[in-house]
Amino acid sequence: MASAKKVKLCSISDLNEGDIKGFKVENKNIMVIKFNGKIYVYDALCTHKNCNLVRMGLLKDNKIVCICHSSEFNIESGEPINGLAKKPLIRYDFIIEDGSVNVIIP
Repeated sequence: MASAKKVKLCSISDLNEGDIKGFKVENKNIMVIKFNGKIYVYDALCTHKNCNLVRMGLLKDNKIVCICHSSEFNIESGEPINGLAKKPLIRYDFIIEDGSVNVIIP
């Protein structure tokens, strides 16, 4: 069984409040969000129709909103709270190390 892999995504200083930044890591679309001073790392594809939330998402009232079909996800948990999506966003563990956001790929 392969062990988890740590991959540097970006520097904390590259993230502004309200940013949704996208990265491709081992064939996975990953987004890093900075909202209310906190950082979140999720799969970047909406669980309804795979719209890329880096391009088609926005942050509103503690929600990630997919503007393709109006699905809304809780920013803290990734759980769908409104719209057509029924599955939560995949949340990735991450660590902040040397001023950088590092995702843990299982």
